Amino acid sequence: MSLHGLALSRYYPATSDMDIIIKVEFSMTIIKCPECNKKVSQNATQCPKCGCHVAEILKQKREEFDNLPPFLKTIYVSFKIVIWGITNPIKTVILAFILLTFLNSNDFIGNEKVTKKMTQTELDHELVMNFQKEHGLTADGIIGPNTCSKVSPNADERVVQLCDSFKIASAPIETMIKTKPAYVCSALNSSGYESKGWTHYSGNNFGCSTSYADIGNGTPLANNIALYAKGSKTQVKEVKLMLNINQRAQEKQAQEVLAEDSEKVLEILAGQELSLAIAEAIYSKSAYSETINGIEVKVYTEEWSTGKGYETLVVFSG
Repeated sequence: MSLHGLALSRYYPATSDMDIIIKVEFSMTIIKCPECNKKVSQNATQCPKCGCHVAEILKQKREEFDNLPPFLKTIYVSFKIVIWGITNPIKTVILAFILLTFLNSNDFIGNEKVTKKMTQTELDHELVMNFQKEHGLTADGIIGPNTCSKVSPNADERVVQLCDSFKIASAPIETMIKTKPAYVCSALNSSGYESKGWTHYSGNNFGCSTSYADIGNGTPLANNIALYAKGSKTQVKEVKLMLNINQRAQEKQAQEVLAEDSEKVLEILAGQELSLAIAEAIYSKSAYSETINGIEVKVYTEEWSTGKGYETLVVFSG
């Protein structure tokens, strides 16, 4: 048992859900059953007295506690330590020492560090700079002909994608949507889509689709998204992302995925990032149309007649 656990277990029984989790986090071996307050091992699956499923409750409470921001965890534990130690000066000194120890070591918050989240653009810039340094180029972080000339089949997948986008963006506008069908169909594989390949439907009509990728969970159906493309044997003429909302309570998460994947498609087709207006149309479920570098992007939402959900589509055409 750790120093923290030894001190806490000697003086203070766990009486609330969060107190139980704190005792477990501090390597405690004995806690009180959440139902009958009988002492029970934290490793027990059930309370021997009342049959309460201790393991399941601890798992649930731990997940709830882990989802709290680090500063809230620290505030909560600090408050509990003050309350526990206020009746005894010796206990207060001991617990203050414990608090300082785990704050300095980040023991309690799982070594979480507050860092500035880098944007995708910043990550790409750093990735390209490192690639340029490795190949003896001027490390400016900008994709161009010289950088792309050094790309080999074994190069980083993101660098290859950026160079492909650069080549498409450098081509005449009228050919931007007419990129390789196989590349478009597999463009979102990394996001969990499974492409069925460029398929001949009839005459000069070809296309591809992906399986629906679930977003979140739900019964009978989770929110899901899929990609569709159509064109001729060698050219793509239209790409469509379809988001089905079956669980309105989780629509924000699904809308975020649609916006992220729409930006990936637009980078492939036009070498451009998604505009704020398009993203706002996705989140507000409103109709919007904009032409970006020769590619027309349409956003619209249709409510289902059943009233049980709706679909939002982002269509790219050129």
